[in-house]
Amino acid sequence: MSILNKTTTKLISVLILTATIPLTVLSAPAATPTITGATNTQPTASPIFTDVADTNPHYFAISQIKNDGFIKGYPDGTFKPDATVTRAEALAILLKAAGITAEKSVVKLPFSDVKDDSWFYSSIQKAFALKKAKGFEDGTFKPLNPVTLPEAFALAFSFLNIDTSKTIVEGTIYQGLDSKAWYAKNLQYAKNTFILSPTLLSSSTTGIFSADYKITRAELAEIIFRTRQVKTKGGALDITTSWTTTDNKENFWQLKFPSSWTVFKGSANSVLWNKKNYQAFFTRMWPTGVRLSLSVVENPDNVGAQTYFETIKNSYNSEYGTGKSVFIPTTIAGRSALKVAVAENRILDTYLSLPNKKFLVMYGEYGSAPIGEYLKKELELVVASYVYVEAPKVEPKPLPPLDERIQTLRSKIVENGGWGEVKDMFPDKKLISTDGIGIGTGPVDYYFTAEANTTAKIERRSSTILNIKDGNSSAF
Repeated sequence: MSILNKTTTKLISVLILTATIPLTVLSAPAATPTITGATNTQPTASPIFTDVADTNPHYFAISQIKNDGFIKGYPDGTFKPDATVTRAEALAILLKAAGITAEKSVVKLPFSDVKDDSWFYSSIQKAFALKKAKGFEDGTFKPLNPVTLPEAFALAFSFLNIDTSKTIVEGTIYQGLDSKAWYAKNLQYAKNTFILSPTLLSSSTTGIFSADYKITRAELAEIIFRTRQVKTKGGALDITTSWTTTDNKENFWQLKFPSSWTVFKGSANSVLWNKKNYQAFFTRMWPTGVRLSLSVVENPDNVGAQTYFETIKNSYNSEYGTGKSVFIPTTIAGRSALKVAVAENRILDTYLSLPNKKFLVMYGEYGSAPIGEYLKKELELVVASYVYVEAPKVEPKPLPPLDERIQTLRSKIVENGGWGEVKDMFPDKKLISTDGIGIGTGPVDYYFTAEANTTAKIERRSSTILNIKDGNSSAF
């Protein structure tokens, strides 16, 4: 049974995690401070607890709540992030966080396992009087039982005044969670707002959850932190806040991606993917994997974006079958784009027009494991973070004096490939004539440079300078 009924209370101004018995609680500040940042972003603060390294996935949540004056650890400087939280501790935490004094009264509790000399007696007594806690049918309260995943969210949402009554529950919240259970609306809301995700629990990295899972102290801190962010912002978490930014200016893109992903950058093609254990390269797609491949394609016919997109639609209908692909015309970073989703093949592709008439193609794929749905959301956010960046301009090298360049040109006569080595020394060169028959090895081109007042006769296939002469003439 749940430890809560559906009663909600006013928004609290502090949230406090306690240590072990006896409870040590900080006094409440005057107002709720502003929350900034997101999970996994390291704050600029002194070390928080000796057993909470900055590599801990809940480091930022724990440190923010501590730095804001909401929690204390143990006297030895530890936090014990992996320890579970009992039902009694959870009630004491939220009662004190709400500013409710849990003084013992003469009212007797109906629970056989809650003795009046227990440290948690007054907390349970107060919570019971407020109708925020109830026991089990056998007359017990089970105060030392660990708090489960659904119970943790019920507590957090009740005390933070999160109303989930109008939430529409999907057929599957996450695999392992019952969409018809008492907790369904709470956990569906938590999923919709990214409070509940596979990154929250160490046990859900494949996307499978359990309603019987026992929440740890670190995970409870994360739930409280994320819930407060959602309440403060009035909307879903921006999980990209803590992501890494990378770019490939030569390919005109900048993207944000989760810190757990890996990047491969090539001169023409790049890939972002969440590298799994023992995965040597991105070419292998694992069931729990996700991958975004990026390529710039030429546009030799100089077609417009809409014409190009129509060609793309025809290609998908031909390859995957008519009606299998969903086409979504949109704009990304102010550029015309076409998104293509092929759910059956777990494909999410994007085609983006570039200012230089080329197109950026982003092929997205996500694995078939239960976590795939969450990875798809990450993939969508990576693509949505796109920013157009210009390729760096290469400053031309200073040219040698003209007489020195002409001397170099003469030295390359009849040298195989010589024209390719010196042609950039004459930036004003122009093709003035072509002899299609040439010397029997293919066409011969004639280039004139006004700066040097010289014409060069070039065998095209081998880029060989056959001869040069003064003036503008192809008569050699």
